[in-house]
Amino acid sequence: MSTRLVERLEREIAQAEDPMERECLKAQHAAVIARLGMLDQAKFTLAGLRTQSRRHGQPRLQAWVHFVDGSIHYFSAAHSARSLRGFQEARDAALKCGDTRLQALACAWLAAAKMQYGRDAALLEVLGEAFRLAAPDDHATLSRAWLVLANMADYGDRFEESMRCYDRVRAHAVADGDSTAVSLMMYNRANSLISHHVRRELFGTATATAVERVLAEIESTANLDWGLGNTALASFAQVVRAEALTVVGRWAEAIALINQYLDRHVKETSPASGARFLAHRAWCHASLQHNSQAQADAEATRICLPKVTDADDLAVAHQRLANTFKRLGQPERAQTHEEAAAVALQALSAEQAGLGILLNQFKQTMKELGHPWLPV
Repeated sequence: MSTRLVERLEREIAQAEDPMERECLKAQHAAVIARLGMLDQAKFTLAGLRTQSRRHGQPRLQAWVHFVDGSIHYFSAAHSARSLRGFQEARDAALKCGDTRLQALACAWLAAAKMQYGRDAALLEVLGEAFRLAAPDDHATLSRAWLVLANMADYGDRFEESMRCYDRVRAHAVADGDSTAVSLMMYNRANSLISHHVRRELFGTATATAVERVLAEIESTANLDWGLGNTALASFAQVVRAEALTVVGRWAEAIALINQYLDRHVKETSPASGARFLAHRAWCHASLQHNSQAQADAEATRICLPKVTDADDLAVAHQRLANTFKRLGQPERAQTHEEAAAVALQALSAEQAGLGILLNQFKQTMKELGHPWLPV
């Protein structure tokens, strides 16, 4: 495993003359390799950093210890409360010791962690702090902050705007030599495109040619990660690919990927994330006339649905179930889920409208502060 960013940090660690500066660089290195899925090595480094922090009582090193802790929990049990706490404590400690660059970075990651708990004004306040503090060459902070903004624009159905944000992510990640951030951006962009086409398939018209192009992007990015030894995003990439295969009618391939990666994906994200992909698998089985498997997956999806709070996931899962039950010859159950899908779709539209207002206010505020990064 090697990226330009990892190689640069390793050189800086070797060349650092100040012992505390060397420990802070080790912390940055640990946070980066945690993103690559090398969690055991990151934890080993963190244990040593904690010892040095207790021994010397150096506030800046303590702030980095909190940041590494947040990073490890973010990627070992995605978006857990402990990752929120780690990034918040890193932000507070960096503010206290006057490390503006670390404060900005911690805010960007705190905003990313907060996304699982609501896309609201509180999240935008933290994200705004990251943008306000970040210097133009602070590529680590800006690539993450732009990714959060891209994700929010995605959810707000501001498709073209999100694509512009992804371009900003790529530019900063490339400048930083951070191949991991580039691949994460590419997966998020692909996920955005696939989600867009899934909704079009279920509630409108999807274009198979466009989805095939996204599939090619996903496979290209997966090859990049394989070359880097990056395992952190493997399950995410493959379930996104499975969703795309479902849209274009390559049902057997989609089933195989979901079978292989769903359990890992649920473990790495949350139990609620399984419903969407179980519903896809039910539809694929039904389309292949595997009726008993389709029925089993449909029932498993229904059990998972009460855990799902995301309106987009609810709309997709309910409509997939509606179509599955129609194909299984169960029109009454199909109607029930079709009605539930319509309710979820209305809720999604309301959330998107509210988020659009917040995003417009956020961008206007940033413009008034003299930050030209955010287009209005």
